[in-house]
Formats: sequence, C-alpha cells, structure tokens
Amino acid sequence: MNLNLDDAVQDLAAALGRPVIVLGTGMKVIAYSMHDSDADRSRLALVIARSDTWDLAAAGAAHDRHGPHAVLLPAEGPLDARVVIRLHYEGRQVGHLLYFPDESAGDSPLTARARDEVERAASVIGELLALRLLDAKLHEDRAHRLLGWLLREDGTEHDRRRASAELIAEGLIEESGEYRVLVLRAPDPHPLSMTRLAVDKTMGFIERWTTVKVPGTIVGDEGVLLFPRRIDPGRLDRVMSTPGLEVIRAGVGGGRSTLELAVESFLEARLAWRAGLLSPESYGRAAFWDDMGVDKLLTRLPIESLVPNDLPRGVQRLLAASNSALLAETLESYLACSGDMTLTASRLAIHRSTLYYRLDRIREIVDCDLSDGNVRRDLHTGLRIARMAGHLPTSLG
Repeated sequence: MNLNLDDAVQDLAAALGRPVIVLGTGMKVIAYSMHDSDADRSRLALVIARSDTWDLAAAGAAHDRHGPHAVLLPAEGPLDARVVIRLHYEGRQVGHLLYFPDESAGDSPLTARARDEVERAASVIGELLALRLLDAKLHEDRAHRLLGWLLREDGTEHDRRRASAELIAEGLIEESGEYRVLVLRAPDPHPLSMTRLAVDKTMGFIERWTTVKVPGTIVGDEGVLLFPRRIDPGRLDRVMSTPGLEVIRAGVGGGRSTLELAVESFLEARLAWRAGLLSPESYGRAAFWDDMGVDKLLTRLPIESLVPNDLPRGVQRLLAASNSALLAETLESYLACSGDMTLTASRLAIHRSTLYYRLDRIREIVDCDLSDGNVRRDLHTGLRIARMAGHLPTSLG
C-alpha cells in the first residue's frame, strides 16, 4: 500500500467535494483534509474541541457492524449536522470518518455516488488508520521506557544521556534550551485510573492546540509529562477544568537547560504537587516550583508528622486559643504585609479599629513583641508550617 493516511483522506475529500475528518479511538481527531473556507475551518475547530465528548451509542444501532453505513448526527449548538461512518480493519472498529454534508442533503446524507466513494475509501482508510494508531502506540510505549530511564532517582548519568539522545533522535521531544516536568495525580483514595485520564486529556489538549512534542506516561502512581518549554498556567488551568478531572492536582518543576537534568525538575514537580495538596488555599490545584518561596524547603520535611509542640512557643499558644483560625489569619496577613496596618486591614477587608483589637488580643496570647524581627520570623515560619501540617482550622471569616 503506497498511500499514507493523509493522502487517502485528501483523495476522498476531493471525490466527495467536501472536507473529511478521521477520528481515532476516543473520538480524537487523527487526520483531516484541506479545509479551505472559513466555514469549513470553523467546523474543524469545533470538532477538534468537542469530538471526544460525543456519545455515539444512540446512533450505533444504525451502523452496519462490518460496513461503512452512515449516521447523520443532528446539529447541536454551533456544530452543524454531520455524517459519521465507522471504520474497520480486520473486523475490528478502529475509528470514524466524518464530514459535513450539503445543507440540501436532508435526512439522506449519502447520495448513491457518495456512498460508492465512501465504501471504496473506507476499507483503505480503516487500514491506514489502524497502522497509524499502532505506530502511535509503539511511540507511547517507547516514550514510557525512555522517560523511565531519564527520570529514575537512582538512575545513572549514562542512562540519562542515552535516554535523552534517543528521545530527541526518535522525535519524541524537540531540542530546547529549557525543559520542565509536569506531574499530575489524583490524591488518595482516588484510583490510578483518574490519573491516567488526566494524562490522556492533557496529551490530547497538547496534540490539538499546539505542535510541540510532549512525551507523557505513568510513573508509579503519578502522571508525568516532559515539556521542552515553560508551562503556561492559563493553558494548564483549561486542561484542569476538563469535566472528570475535578480531583486532579498538578505540580510543575523548575526549568533545566538539558534533558539529562530533567530528573531534577521531576523531583521539584513532585514537591510542588505536595505543596498544593498541603496548602490548597495558597496554590489552588496547580503549584509551580518557581512560585513556592520558603515552601520549597518545607515540602522537603516530614511536615505531616510535626505536632504543635514542634512549633515556636508563640504559635503553640495561638493554636491553643479560642478563635485561633481567625487570629492566625490576621497575624499571617499582618506579617505578610510587613506590619503595614492600612494594607493589612485592606487585605482582610476589615476596619482598622478591628485590626488593632485583634492584634492586641494576639500580643496578649503569644506574649511576644511583634516589632522584634526575630519574633516575626519565628511566628511567620511557624504559622506556615502549622498550616501545611494541618494544625490550623479554616477561618470562617
């Protein structure tokens, strides 16, 4: 067979006089013909964005199990009605063919001529699609092995150099002056399948909207993706907002100039993920190593095992007081604002007189001089540790 999938799809589009799109497993766009008009390009963008949310179960009864019979899916929202045809290879379904019929087609989307063209092309496209999906699976397995060598904590420099060279040589990632690791994981007790889903969704988003090569896999109980560039927080937020990923948290490591050093970014991404779990009010669902400040140090400690008696005495007293959450939040804001009363009151959205009252109460409890730099350091660090260790209840204010 001399044709490749893209050529076969373009030939069918020319025969039909309509652009054609091929969807693989999971209804993900794998190939498409030229889309010349603005309307066609708009439809393609909608398919790329939404196809993996389509449920064809209701339409499945209209398909011949081993043939390319067409189903006309009705219009939904901005997406016009479209013809969907199952593709098979050796009796196994491998994907779907899709095109938008002429508006005059009505409920009979395939004319006799169009049906002949589709039936001639469907078996060839099905075989070519199966070959491409197999090639993608081989690349996925190869990326899994190479990332395993590259990111092993106890790996050797030789293994990392070899893995780096092969990742680039095989086109699994591009050469770059900066590499960063993204860790995705569903916290316990959620199953590993949630993490796998997050990796698949993220990889799908990258494939749809960028041309960058990003290998990804599961390492232990973590989803790991290796980027040859900075990771955009806005795009990561878009991926994290995908339905079904509500429990997923992310950690992003710092940049490294070579692939051989990516293991360091991986370890930082793990710690960033942990920081987001310990302090979601600070990081939301995605924590970036570069933004973590003193938490870079704190996440390296067995912080969950720390008890109140391990904290500075002033913090111990504050934790034991009634209304400790509100007073701790007030003191944290006051210290973060360098003792600026106006800025602190604004940050807490309270009147200055209320702030003066709370600070007087705090001084009484901690029995410390809040103007002393060493005291401020101990209180600020101690409160941060207490919050990350789970010793501070959430404020109702």
